[in-house]
Amino acid sequence: WRSGEPESPSPRRLRRRIYFVRQAAMAPVRAALAGASVLMLPTSWLRLAHADSEFVEIDGSEAASATNRGGCNSKLMRGTMHVHGTPEMYMAGTGGSASVGSMVVEHNAGFTAFSQCEEEWKPESIMQLKLLGKSIGFTVDLSQVGCACNLAFYLISMPARDWSGEFSAGENRGGQPKYYCDANQVGGQWCPEVDIMEANSRVLQTTLHKCDAPQNGRYTYCDRSGCAQSTNDKHGSYGPGSRYTIDTRKPFRLETEFPEANGVLLGMRAVLRQEDRKVVFAHEQCDENYVAALSAAMRHGMSLRITYWGNTAEDMAWMDRPVCGQETCTGTNAGAAVISNLTVSRLPPGRAPPAPASQPSKPWERQPAAPPATTAPAAGNQWWSPPT
Repeated sequence: WRSGEPESPSPRRLRRRIYFVRQAAMAPVRAALAGASVLMLPTSWLRLAHADSEFVEIDGSEAASATNRGGCNSKLMRGTMHVHGTPEMYMAGTGGSASVGSMVVEHNAGFTAFSQCEEEWKPESIMQLKLLGKSIGFTVDLSQVGCACNLAFYLISMPARDWSGEFSAGENRGGQPKYYCDANQVGGQWCPEVDIMEANSRVLQTTLHKCDAPQNGRYTYCDRSGCAQSTNDKHGSYGPGSRYTIDTRKPFRLETEFPEANGVLLGMRAVLRQEDRKVVFAHEQCDENYVAALSAAMRHGMSLRITYWGNTAEDMAWMDRPVCGQETCTGTNAGAAVISNLTVSRLPPGRAPPAPASQPSKPWERQPAAPPATTAPAAGNQWWSPPT
């Protein structure tokens, strides 16, 4: 399915169109988009598309919720992301926009997920994702994101805290939002970090960063380098062209699992899928104690942060050498990315941790493409909460 437009619109001006399977749904939907307070679509289906990206399918009752956001007109919020079976995320930040099931992310963008509409950065409203024993997935289009650029989709233990255990807005944040923290002390404050994706169209990596035990919630040091895996280590796995397992000229899906046992994180398994092909990062080289050190942070809940940054080839060599040359993250090389179809689901009982190093996975096995998980969390197992 495509939007049906003959031309290829600019990434910064991606146009959205709504298609309705049942003609009877057209009138009430048009009324709702024109400002009606109630939208009733009990049986119809809605398909949302961005130009050159995959469709997202949600049922009519969810469409009603997505259309009526409670009048959030905050300048801080750039829109909402709907996650199947869960409350929507209010995306606070700059450099793009969110609408129902997809998000356009422009160069120099930065977004944080909030649990409710706010006019300012309130730490109590920063959404905390509890992903221990769960998976998070999304579809991403990086076709316009070139070398020396980095689209980052990651978790951090934000909001940061001071020595007394109170929320800490931080000082000399270097352009980061209030209460920001990460495993490289960007913005001046430390905290655990899980990089679900740092990527452009030539390379993708995923990394766990543990920290020393906190005191009253205040962290004093973290592992900057982390335990990482990259497509650079899997020749032919990822890049723009049909010869690659994942052809980044087209959208692909990333599903990341966090298996646990008795509240302890056992590993992180990331699977890139496109049609019947896949690439697997099992992080089997990560020491089990290193991985387990992130258990408390993930059990308590971590904040979702999405950023798009980059600069010179030298600045970004840590991520995209040797596959990239002397490009810079500017102009047409720094086109917009699209993230869509965000899902969170509980892992099946007994899901095994990643295979040990002596039994490496086979990332290029061809298997039937699996549809994205859309199972709602079980009662009493809510996957998000406000900070406490």
